Amino acid sequence: MQANWYHQSIQQEAGAKDILATLMLFLSTMTMEQAVAATAQKLKVSPDAVRQVQQTQPKTDTTVNEFQGSAHFSKTEFACKCCGQAMMDPAFIQALEKFRTICGNRSIRISSGYRCQKHNKGVGGAEKSQHVEGQAADINVQGLTTKQVYDLANKSGLFGGIGYYQGWVHVDNGPAGRRWSK
Repeated sequence: MQANWYHQSIQQEAGAKDILATLMLFLSTMTMEQAVAATAQKLKVSPDAVRQVQQTQPKTDTTVNEFQGSAHFSKTEFACKCCGQAMMDPAFIQALEKFRTICGNRSIRISSGYRCQKHNKGVGGAEKSQHVEGQAADINVQGLTTKQVYDLANKSGLFGGIGYYQGWVHVDNGPAGRRWSK
């Protein structure tokens, strides 16, 4: 009897891990409800089972921490050119992952991600730059013009601030509605 309970417990734990891993994969490109439905379909479980596993997990930590990488981005892409740190906000990385999907899964090149205060001052960055907060990147998208990237970012609704520059687009998770061109 105890052995049967033990094996069932191990199977449930493995199932929960599969559900969470699949859910997280889908969340990089979908809303929560879409990800729940896709996870349920892929793993042949009910959407309620996916929601139950998801709700038993601790809330996601949105604290800015040393970025370790994501599905399509590496730590080195976001590293400060001065100190090498990459203190990125997970919500911003998730927004970039979603934006990559909007861009047809084209490669996004990060020319500037996290900046320490010293580096930000050295490049003439804004005093309250979102780069210093780990919530900004200057980007190019393979196969798209700067104007196309700006327009897609603007239409996406993913970013609070979007700046059009000669040769790149700045995107950030700062206050909504900020648009500029330099």
